[in-house]
Amino acid sequence: MGKYHTYAISTYQYTDDIKNVNATQLYYRLVQHDYDGTMTYSDVIFVSLNEPLLSIYPNPFDDHTVIKPSVTGEYQIKIIDLSGKVILSTSAQDEFILTNEIPSGLYYVLFSNSTFTQTFKLIKN
Repeated sequence: MGKYHTYAISTYQYTDDIKNVNATQLYYRLVQHDYDGTMTYSDVIFVSLNEPLLSIYPNPFDDHTVIKPSVTGEYQIKIIDLSGKVILSTSAQDEFILTNEIPSGLYYVLFSNSTFTQTFKLIKN
């Protein structure tokens, strides 16, 4: 929806449904249609679907591990054991350091924010 005769900055948002896309790289470009019939194209933006949303290192770990997101903003972390029990649940905005508070074993890290959720394996020696 356009705005007629304005110099104000406008912000638009669109969520692309890519559930059925069989690609690892996407390219986006916007086109602005003006009321006088002219069109202006934005630069092409590249999005890689292969980039991990976070890194966990070291993994496996002994006394501590660092969970560091590659995205900005608030996120939630849940550490879940193999029976499905939530062992730890917390929110953070930067890297999160998990110390010796969980027993040895295999866990799942459920990482989520307002737009996505992803699961990673975690091993505590």
